[in-house]
Amino acid sequence: MSRAHTHNASSSNDNTEALSEFYGTLGAMTQIMKESMPVQSTPTLEQNDSSVLERFRRLAPPNVLGQGGLEKVERWKRQIEKILEVLHFSSEKNVRLGSFMLEGEAEHRWDSVTRSWGESGTETTWENFLTAFDEKYFPDSIKEIKEVEFIELQQRGMAVEQ
Repeated sequence: MSRAHTHNASSSNDNTEALSEFYGTLGAMTQIMKESMPVQSTPTLEQNDSSVLERFRRLAPPNVLGQGGLEKVERWKRQIEKILEVLHFSSEKNVRLGSFMLEGEAEHRWDSVTRSWGESGTETTWENFLTAFDEKYFPDSIKEIKEVEFIELQQRGMAVEQ
């Protein structure tokens, strides 16, 4: 009987060693598979709305009231576009952040535009935001006046930089 007991103990040790080796191999294979698989994008805190706003605000975006002349409005637009380009957010987030910086008359105008878009089914994209913004603050008549001023400067022999 002691011989059978010894055989069982030896067999048990062999099984334990085999299982241990199997688990070690399985763990190594799992690690290799994890390392060879592409990393899946998972939502991070950076994509959280409050984190997005915090990152945006850290870059000190200017507000625009819709008043103060074309130069001021154009400067606002350029600055906002530079900030959003650096942050690489989606088009929808760009619209939300850009419109967040509108105040006064510009904010009221934007509310009117968004209602109109909702009724017409217009998609809320950064390109559409810029088009609506330009239609309000840089209408064709203003563009034509600026073009005439530019041509007159050239005709008087002045350098464009002046």
